[in-house]
Amino acid sequence: MSDPEVLLITDIGSTTTKGILLKKENNRYALRGIAKTGTTVEHPYADVKIGLYRVIRALETKEKVSLLTPDSEETNFSLAANVGYLTTSSAGGGLQILVVGLALNESASSAERAAYGAGGVILDTIAVDDRRLPVERIQLIDLLRPDIILFSGGVDGGAYASVIRMGELLKAAKPQPKFGVSSRVPLIYAGNIEAREFIGLMFGEQYDLHIVDNIRPKMDEENLEPARDEIHRLFMENVMEQAPGYSELKGMILDKIIPTPTGVINSLAVLSKHLQKQIIAVDIGGATTDIFSNIFGSYYRTVSANFGMSYSISNVLAEAGFANIKRWLPAELDENYIRNYIFNKMLYPTFVPSDDYQEAIEQAAAREAIRMSRIHHLQMNFQIQRLGFLERVIRGDNCRFKEAMYFEQSLSKRKFSLQDFNIVLGAGGIFSGAKNRNQAVSVLSDSFDIEGITEIWYDPEFLSPHLGKLSEVAYPDAEELLLKSGYEKLAVTVKPLFKLKKKPRKLMTIMLQEEGRKETFEIFPESLKIIKAQKEAEFTITCLSGCTLGENYNPVVIRSNVPLLIDTRSSNLYDFNLANEILQLYDLEKEKTDIKTSFGSFMEKKQIFEGCTVLQRKLPYKGDIYVKEGDLVEAETLLGETKYEPPMLFVISILTRCNIDLDSFPKGLLVAEGDEIKAGQKVFHLPAKSILESNIEYHSVTRGIVEKINYDSGSLYLREIQDYPLKSLKINIAEKMGIPPKELKTALKKRENDFVRTGETLAKSLYKKNLHDLARKESVLFSSPTTGNITDIDYEQGTITIQYLKIPFRLSVGVKGKVLKTEDNRTVDIECSGTMIDGIIGFGSENFGFLAFLEEQEKTDLSLFLNKILAVPFPVGLDFLKRAEKAKIKGLIIPSLNNGELVGFLGKEVGIALTGKEPIPYPVIITEGCGEIPMHPSIAGKLKEAEGREVFLDTFTQIRAGVKRPKIIISG
Repeated sequence: MSDPEVLLITDIGSTTTKGILLKKENNRYALRGIAKTGTTVEHPYADVKIGLYRVIRALETKEKVSLLTPDSEETNFSLAANVGYLTTSSAGGGLQILVVGLALNESASSAERAAYGAGGVILDTIAVDDRRLPVERIQLIDLLRPDIILFSGGVDGGAYASVIRMGELLKAAKPQPKFGVSSRVPLIYAGNIEAREFIGLMFGEQYDLHIVDNIRPKMDEENLEPARDEIHRLFMENVMEQAPGYSELKGMILDKIIPTPTGVINSLAVLSKHLQKQIIAVDIGGATTDIFSNIFGSYYRTVSANFGMSYSISNVLAEAGFANIKRWLPAELDENYIRNYIFNKMLYPTFVPSDDYQEAIEQAAAREAIRMSRIHHLQMNFQIQRLGFLERVIRGDNCRFKEAMYFEQSLSKRKFSLQDFNIVLGAGGIFSGAKNRNQAVSVLSDSFDIEGITEIWYDPEFLSPHLGKLSEVAYPDAEELLLKSGYEKLAVTVKPLFKLKKKPRKLMTIMLQEEGRKETFEIFPESLKIIKAQKEAEFTITCLSGCTLGENYNPVVIRSNVPLLIDTRSSNLYDFNLANEILQLYDLEKEKTDIKTSFGSFMEKKQIFEGCTVLQRKLPYKGDIYVKEGDLVEAETLLGETKYEPPMLFVISILTRCNIDLDSFPKGLLVAEGDEIKAGQKVFHLPAKSILESNIEYHSVTRGIVEKINYDSGSLYLREIQDYPLKSLKINIAEKMGIPPKELKTALKKRENDFVRTGETLAKSLYKKNLHDLARKESVLFSSPTTGNITDIDYEQGTITIQYLKIPFRLSVGVKGKVLKTEDNRTVDIECSGTMIDGIIGFGSENFGFLAFLEEQEKTDLSLFLNKILAVPFPVGLDFLKRAEKAKIKGLIIPSLNNGELVGFLGKEVGIALTGKEPIPYPVIITEGCGEIPMHPSIAGKLKEAEGREVFLDTFTQIRAGVKRPKIIISG
């Protein structure tokens, strides 16, 4: 890299582009300025260079320097001759990965570790045992729009039927790339090598397919590196290239672009090397919480994708539980206020706390987000085991701490406890935006809860990515800048381990010595104390009997110019008043701000559109479409339906099933590609070579179409034709197997009500080959000739009855309009006119009906609104929701309700705001938020005017990674 006089380094994040300006002084780079602006990756800008341009102009203005050539404009600019440029990037929300595996605790878990190791954010994990229906998995794959899909499953050489079935779900889904630059989403297959042929056939055209070594080649073996390397390569060469303007950005840089997390890890490596200490760090953002650790020179990272301070804060509440949030807050703060604030912060993610009560709520949520993310980090990277007495003796120290984390790598025998982390470091808005330093210290100390002696640091300006990139090209400069302008040491925590006794006893003494001052402090259980020195001082800590700091020596001497925080509180008995008194965290003398007042300015911004619009309606996967271009349709018109689950692809290896050589395969083949064949039809036949041998034959287990014949492997690919019996099909299994009906009970492998698929084994029995050879027995298998539920078993007759009972997915139009186009037997675009109103969040399945408006707040007889979509302009409660259920309304539009009552109606916490499919009796769209908030007059007026007209409630809501709000569409 050249050595320019002025160096610009940016971090192009998913929401913010931040730049720092460095200038050579005494042959070293010095920090001269910091600026930030919104990242311009989404429309209407769709060009990351525009955000870069704005940051550079801001630095020019602040620092009175020229960084661009005179003719530079926002969409076309170049750097001045003496300016060099470096950058990190997580534009588009970082590397977002969808993991698909078989078992959540086996192949899927290994795939998660591979994704985390490559710096990925895991959007979701889909597995056979994730308790979701196939249609739900398919819809989720479509909605998430991942950067990369990582597909794993099965051990090498094992059965791969389940891999094929999970593959069918990926085949049925049609995920679109996030930025629409590429036509195909990258898919990495890292599963059973036996399924590679099938994977290539199924995904070669639909996805940008990459096949690597199996992540889990054996049940007790992991092989993560090939998948990690491929993820990283695709991210750098493919995914980041899709960010609009990125390719032009590459032409401006002096050195390669690295992902933002890599920059952070580089900075931690610099700090760890300089201080020779072990570090655990957190970067907490709006949507995710990243945990980084450096232990004995090895670096690890995990991303808790749904723990954050805005987009994901409601999920922090859902996962931690309300009690764990409340324990960090003053007792007088009521549940409704806490719940409503957290939920509204998720709905309005750019809101900034307006008083210290709200600051306290966010910091309480941050403690829980970090705590849960820390646990996740340790579980994903290390094996955790309790330390016993013998282990402590072997360690040869006074360690009485609770846990030891063993390195996961099988070749490494090193082990450590949480106490081995010397530094806890925090980054993110919750720290840089804290009103005082003690708030940052308290959040980090409480959430990590590391016993012993621990230094607390933070990154007040979040310069880790920038200086981490600088370390790759100018290490000494990066090291100096990190220690001078980047990381800042806040405090040293002292948390002894001891057993509580009935009578309070002194645990330790601490002697402070500094110039002109010498003072001794006595420390007791259940106390919190902060000791400050005017400048660097010497602290001598002496543990008394029954108390330890886990060190091999006593007393412990510390030299420090930051405060000592001595904490002997029980970790599960947090005393808010004690913490606030000692650390002076919050000023709670003033009245807390009303929720409506706090979020009022956000709620004023209402989106109401009048006129013609296009509504896209979509089946979950290919099915039957019943309309055509130009058709005029009504709300109740049936657009299409999927009668069955996605069709199965059968990979039939004639080579192994018939035990033949590859040369014999084409000689006996009786079908060609494109042929339609029946269940039981002979597809392969080789005549017997002599009268002593039998013909070699194979009969198809299902009706289908021959999609491909693979002559290299001797295989047929058969796509089933879904003509499942909607009427019951009775099969005399005993007769077909040649066994007495009474033997069916022992031969049958299925039970009544089981769902079976074509080709699946229903029964297995042993029978005598002939009466003269009583010792010789052979297996007789009977496979299901169709797909459906076993509705009846008759052991007297030896029969079973199968009927396909799956309820078809039917899609109505929902609005009055005209069909513009249909596509791929799945998607229909409808042109409609009228009024479209954005809600703030929706729940339950979409619905349509005639609108009724309830103006009075008293207890109206809701039975008057049978089969109506009811709009209510005032806040409601759980009692109203239940009355509406009894009245059998078709949908509800409300401004607000308390979050606790919403949870009572849904039956669970909301968590991640990907809503619109909840199993509730009718759909609900909320227009304002949570709390006692009336409907905005502009919306209430439109709904009142529209009374009696048809209205469609599109409840689907996604907050984060492409925000989508629910819509109320009133037909014109």
